[in-house]
Amino acid sequence: MKKRALDLLMAACLLVCLGFLGGRMSVMLEGTTLSLSQGAQLVRLPELALETYQVEENDETPGELRVNINEAGEEELCQLPQIGPARAKNILEYREKYGPFASIEEIRAVSGIGDGIFQQIREHITVD
Repeated sequence: MKKRALDLLMAACLLVCLGFLGGRMSVMLEGTTLSLSQGAQLVRLPELALETYQVEENDETPGELRVNINEAGEEELCQLPQIGPARAKNILEYREKYGPFASIEEIRAVSGIGDGIFQQIREHITVD
């Protein structure tokens, strides 16, 4: 009786494992997917969507670009020279923690933004 119960338990475990692995393999073989960090849901994305919506650091900033660092989101901040997603998030976190910037010079207090980067972005940022 114990052997039969053990065999049934092993068979059930094997089926669960095969089902899990089969599901994982089918997801891997279907193409580009994005796993959401807060859940187990997978979303299928078109191949071009990854390139179209990827936020990158911009080294060629138009001279007329003006970004209000008190209102801009991550995507808008990434338009500034030398500001990529990581620095943009640092700006947003600083703003959330300390409130709006009183002057453009205050952005130098943000982690990852020193005098060199400030000199490159100063003509492109505003606080009003």
